[in-house]
Amino acid sequence: MARQNKTTAAAEPKTVQMSAAHKIAKGLFATNSVLNEVHITSDGTAFYSKSDANNHARTLKDKAVATVKRSDLAAPVKEDKPAPAPAEDGDSKNPTEDNEEGEKNDNPDNE
Repeated sequence: MARQNKTTAAAEPKTVQMSAAHKIAKGLFATNSVLNEVHITSDGTAFYSKSDANNHARTLKDKAVATVKRSDLAAPVKEDKPAPAPAEDGDSKNPTEDNEEGEKNDNPDNE
């Protein structure tokens, strides 16, 4: 049996309902910086309190409540790429480089 990567499982919702809940939660987290957890019922209604979400879910055909934490939506950290090394021969064609007189050359055609 294959092992499941826990970081991948938390980052990628497994069901359509969870995908929708993540989308709703993302918008809520963007507008409310102190909110760390949201509970979303199957009809897409979001609640700050789990008990409120459960009470509303009892009125629905699908009684599922998805809980999404801010940490579940954290973007994966991208690796920084090193900056390209400067040309060693001094023959770069940077249009704002100084010309022979020490003045800035803003027009690449006037070299």
